[in-house]
Amino acid sequence: MANLKSMNLKGKVKSVYLKSRKITLTTAHNTFHQTDFYNEDGILIESKHRYPVFGDFIESILRCNNEGKIIEIIDKEGSKVWNRETFDHPDTSFMAVAKENDVAEIGSIENSRSINNSKSNDGNGNYFEYEYDDQNNWIKKHEFLKSRRLVNISEREIEYYD
Repeated sequence: MANLKSMNLKGKVKSVYLKSRKITLTTAHNTFHQTDFYNEDGILIESKHRYPVFGDFIESILRCNNEGKIIEIIDKEGSKVWNRETFDHPDTSFMAVAKENDVAEIGSIENSRSINNSKSNDGNGNYFEYEYDDQNNWIKKHEFLKSRRLVNISEREIEYYD
């Protein structure tokens, strides 16, 4: 079941917008966008992913019921839907699909936390610097190689329930 705890989010999160950019020696490119929507119980109910491909974009939409079980997956290229799967008896959670496809929530490797910023290491020599919001959720993450070269910038906009 996909929920706020499994996604390393704290507080009554309504939605999370993630923008992640890979950095080359000359410029930032390959911007990836992800927006996740949660119900008031903290269960993921929809996840949208969008990334550029050859001058157009690919968008995937994953919809879940209020228990976090997948009920529909839609894949689009531009405005054209090229794949749609619906699940009449949903029994697969978002986390199971993510694990099967070797996808990890970008924030899930955090080891250390502080209110303002922190650093952590992924075990391969790469390290990360974070900035946090008032709920202690990261809102900015910079990934560096061992050589201290910046390779990825991720930013999250988090909307909370009142």
